Amino acid sequence: MSFQQQDRLVVDDLETLKVLADPFRVRILLEMVAQPVTAKTVAQTLGVTPNKLYYHINLLEKHGLIAVAETHVVSGIIEKSYQTTALDITVAPDLLRLSADPAGNLLMVLDSVFGATRADVMQAAEAGLIKPEPEQKPRIMHVTRNIARLTGEQREAFLADLNDLVERFAAHDAADGDPVGLTVIFHPAVRESDPHQDSE
Repeated sequence: MSFQQQDRLVVDDLETLKVLADPFRVRILLEMVAQPVTAKTVAQTLGVTPNKLYYHINLLEKHGLIAVAETHVVSGIIEKSYQTTALDITVAPDLLRLSADPAGNLLMVLDSVFGATRADVMQAAEAGLIKPEPEQKPRIMHVTRNIARLTGEQREAFLADLNDLVERFAAHDAADGDPVGLTVIFHPAVRESDPHQDSE
């Protein structure tokens, strides 16, 4: 049976969540989303030896996050090309709510996402793609953190706009384009010493 990549995979078990909590494995997954690639190709991109990848690739395959998409015979040896089993991999909300340690699981997810983002940004900086302001012209990187007060209606409208923007971003796949990353988290927040809360 030939390999077919799904649109979405929902992680709903703790063991797979733990596999995803490693930033290095997230970087491997990112290299395998767009097309099938060999361990050797991924190793070259990440600047490591293929031997360092095999343990992680085996774990990702065991938990259904990647699969062998193609095989080729090279010098009498079967060479495997891997791809993520889905374009979008998300964590089931119930896994965080119903687990014995929901805070710990959420921390694993955050460490995985932001650890991979940090590694990507540092790799780009080391390659000279990101430079200190105002040297970087035109501006190609944006980092910000804000907290705002929104009504339920405003929150739903903003989240819908944000989802549309993320989907538009993910739809871009220019053959002659440069790879760029996007990390987004929209979450409830608590303001310390909030004068509005004090007056309630």
